[in-house]
Amino acid sequence: MTDILCKWLNEELQLSKVVEPHTFAKSFSSGYLIGEVLHKYELQKDFSLFLKKDTSIAKVNNFTRLEPTLRLLGIPFNINTAQELMQEKPGVATSLLYELFASLKKMKEAKISRTMMEVMQPAAIAALHKKEHEIYCHRLPRVVERDSDLKLQEICQHYNEKCQSLNDCPVCDLSHPAKEATQSPEC
Repeated sequence: MTDILCKWLNEELQLSKVVEPHTFAKSFSSGYLIGEVLHKYELQKDFSLFLKKDTSIAKVNNFTRLEPTLRLLGIPFNINTAQELMQEKPGVATSLLYELFASLKKMKEAKISRTMMEVMQPAAIAALHKKEHEIYCHRLPRVVERDSDLKLQEICQHYNEKCQSLNDCPVCDLSHPAKEATQSPEC
C-alpha cells in the first residue's frame, strides 16, 4: 500500500520532497507534507503559514492547522494520532495517508470544494468541531516534548554516563612504583 501512496504523492501530486516507502513515517512526522497534499487539492488555505522544519514548534503549528481540514474531510484525527505521527510510529502515516487518498478521490469525483463542504455541514456538527479544535489546540502543545527539553535530557544522559565511567575507574595510586605497572590504561 505504501508503494501505491508513494506513486500518488511523487508522480501525480509531485510534492516538494520525494517520499520513499522506507522513510514514509519520517517524511510525514512534521505535518508539512500532509499540508502540502491538502494544499494541492485547495483545501489548506493557510499553507503559507506551515513550517518546513522538524522542530517541536513546527510540528505543533502544522498539526494544529491540519486538524480542522482533516476533520472536515471526515478523517478521524486527534491528539493521539498527531503524537504518533510525530513519534514516527510504524503504520500511522500510511493509514492516515490512505484515508486521505480515499477521501480526496471521492471529493474530486463529486467535484466538491472546501467551501461547499463547510456549507453542507450541519450547524451543530460545525459547532462541535469548533469546540473540539479549541480543546485540541490547547492540549497538543502540552503532549509534545519541546526540543530544549529533549536536548537537556540528552546532555544529562551524556554527563551521567561520563560520571558513571569515572566512578567505575579504579582509584589510581601512583605513590608505589609496583602499582604503576598494574595501573589500568583508563586512569
